[in-house]
Amino acid sequence: MKAARKLCILDNSFPDQHSAFRYAEIKIYLETLPEAVVVCVPGHIVTGLKTKPLNQLIKRFCDENPDTKGRVISYELFNSTTNHYKLLYFVFLFNVRTFRAELKRGTPFVFTLYPGGAFLPYSDETNQLLKEVFDYPGFRRVIVTQPFVRDYLVRGGFCSEEKITLIPGVVVPSEFCAPTLLEPPLRNENEPINVCFVAYRYSEGGREKGLDIFLDVVRHLLATTDYSMRFHLVGGWQSDVFDEELRSHLIFHDAMETAQLLEFLSKIDILVSPNRSGEPVQGRFDGFPTGAAVQAGLAGAAVFATDCLWQNNYFKDGEEIVIISQSPSEIGDRIASYISDRSRLESLRSAGSMAFRRLYGPEAQMGPRIELLRKLLKAEEN
Repeated sequence: MKAARKLCILDNSFPDQHSAFRYAEIKIYLETLPEAVVVCVPGHIVTGLKTKPLNQLIKRFCDENPDTKGRVISYELFNSTTNHYKLLYFVFLFNVRTFRAELKRGTPFVFTLYPGGAFLPYSDETNQLLKEVFDYPGFRRVIVTQPFVRDYLVRGGFCSEEKITLIPGVVVPSEFCAPTLLEPPLRNENEPINVCFVAYRYSEGGREKGLDIFLDVVRHLLATTDYSMRFHLVGGWQSDVFDEELRSHLIFHDAMETAQLLEFLSKIDILVSPNRSGEPVQGRFDGFPTGAAVQAGLAGAAVFATDCLWQNNYFKDGEEIVIISQSPSEIGDRIASYISDRSRLESLRSAGSMAFRRLYGPEAQMGPRIELLRKLLKAEEN
């Protein structure tokens, strides 16, 4: 007997694997909650990535996951007036616009307010969208992933704290939590140190991601050390590096799907994540750590990351992660201090991997989300 379809997940990216954290989260809902259906909108929000038509993506996903056939459908085939779901779920603030018609009907809903996706603190447009979504009669709960976001909602009077669920972090593909990654393999001291920068290319120059800072870190390390190092840029940044001399020291990679990215990151020693807040416009910010930094930490890389909004309440600085400034020379010197003591670097990699697993493993991330959805579904049935 088929389960009644009670939960409708609305998304504008699934099942495209380039949006790895959304793909991972929604896939787990489908595996865990037989009452869940996913309704997909054609298109992809990430610019510069090659993606297949939606019908091909849905077919590929359902062929690989036979139990989901008939539960992943295009928005064009969806009619919410004839499908009476108990609860709606979506992620990112911009989907308030995408699914406004469904939200206006008054169906109960919960959503995750991730950084980005039209959430630009202090902007009039964001504040208007927040007021709109929290005023809908169907609003039940919002999940936030950063203390800063919770505080912004409460202090701004948008939402009461009892309707906010804080689940720090982001969902990652299950491959990054495989038992084989529990203890990162020791590196051969004769091998070059692999240092990388990983971020999608959302804007030219990538200042919000700190690309310019990373390039200056590379210059500093090349000028002040004689360590054998390889420097990698992942995300399609070839056209943003104009210094021909520097280019000769860089290895460029396009955006990667999950399996390819995991294989790559498992060979990386250090990931540098020097992202900024307030770039390119006031209010813009990234999560701490970024999704790429989380995946790198789980894969066994040492993570050097900025914490622009002082969100780190979870990692031991210097032991499990290295919190960095935005000064290239300071970052370079801190990296060099770990490279000069390989046992210290290996300890950072190992302890970091365990900390990331503790904070971003399936139980920590998906357990509270599934419990919340089940609780809300039960409440709507009574």
